Amino acid sequence: MLESGKRIQEVKTNANDYNFSHAEHLDFETVRDMFKHPKKLAKYMFNHPELLDVVQPGAFEYADDVGHQYGFDTYYKYWLEDAKTGFDIISKLTDLEDPEEELTLYRGVVIFDAEPNTKEPGICWSYAKDGAEDWVDAISSKDDPNDAPCIMTGVTKSKNVDWIITFLLLCVCPEEKEIRIWDDSKIKVVDWEVL
Repeated sequence: MLESGKRIQEVKTNANDYNFSHAEHLDFETVRDMFKHPKKLAKYMFNHPELLDVVQPGAFEYADDVGHQYGFDTYYKYWLEDAKTGFDIISKLTDLEDPEEELTLYRGVVIFDAEPNTKEPGICWSYAKDGAEDWVDAISSKDDPNDAPCIMTGVTKSKNVDWIITFLLLCVCPEEKEIRIWDDSKIKVVDWEVL
């Protein structure tokens, strides 16, 4: 079995639909400006309602329905209330000032045959270690000696994060602490730890 805290240089992973974003890749400066001006972010959402389905069917459904019936101002009123949690958490994550800033991410995986299983669908990066621990602990088999929960620690640059989809994910399920990235190959895995 893998020793806890064993260092590795890099783990090659295949990105899958659950880990990285398929949304329009916005310029970093544009995204930063939208987060500094919530009405601009809301306007973007109003013009791209398909993003709500990327996050979770039904998210912001009421604001979207009412807004597209009565206009943006009505949409913004309801959307701002729904988005409050997301704004609170995004402000703790980063101020979005530097696209080259390195962020630490965590990913819960299950070990088979002494190697982390990095290709299992549904595994997502988190900005908090406890979020990754809770997830992998829930899905690992306590009875199988070859099935062990493991936390991988990775680093990536801020520009590799899809802040728009991450924001929506945090609005819908802030407890999951999920962070959506553009390219899994641009995350360097620096450590793993068996729980």
